[in-house]
Amino acid sequence: LLLKARDEFELSDSSPIQMRRSIYRSLVLNAEHRDDLVDIRKYFREWIQRDPDDADLDSEWDRLSRKYGLARRN
Repeated sequence: LLLKARDEFELSDSSPIQMRRSIYRSLVLNAEHRDDLVDIRKYFREWIQRDPDDADLDSEWDRLSRKYGLARRN
């Protein structure tokens, strides 16, 4: 469902930014729950490309990079 919501919002430039932010954060948190590092990295990359200024992105990256030893993001 999250992927479907993400895809629908990606098609619209008028999507509320907070909704897009919530979708990307949810995708990352869901991947964390599953301990799926491939998806964690994948969804972080997408989130960074779509909304690099999101404060939640920074806090989630800080937390999960420590937890999983992820390389620094740029």
